[in-house]
Amino acid sequence: MWQFVFGSDAAFAALEQGARRGCVRFQDQEMPRGASPSRATVGFEIDAETGDVRLLVEGGVSYTGPSDEIRSWLRSGHRVFGSFAQLRSWLATTLRSALVGPAAGEMPPTQHHEDRDTAATRDAGLNLNDLDELFFRIAERQRRRRDDSPS
Repeated sequence: MWQFVFGSDAAFAALEQGARRGCVRFQDQEMPRGASPSRATVGFEIDAETGDVRLLVEGGVSYTGPSDEIRSWLRSGHRVFGSFAQLRSWLATTLRSALVGPAAGEMPPTQHHEDRDTAATRDAGLNLNDLDELFFRIAERQRRRRDDSPS
């Protein structure tokens, strides 16, 4: 989930726009230290009626780390924010602390973990901050898989 901790303004604007249209999912994301399994699918969606922003995580992730907020999110499978700005702040503070760990001054890895679709777009020479292009490529690849599957 490192890209959500260090994402650019443009990347978050594109993510917000996508989340207004439906749930935007990212597979195989690194979970905070103390989570098991260590990787899971996460999603972002915005309720059209209330404007509430939901950070989702697939079920079955347990957590033994020190953050009660992270534990609650992983246990329930979702966390609700009143705005996208509040979500972004939580990602940059609470989630970042849980990913980096308790050691003072410890820095995140220089090679961020990426899901397979993100890695594929990187290999295609795309800017990872260009989430609109990333969403398009992922959707196109999924459409091709559906079209190629036997009927």
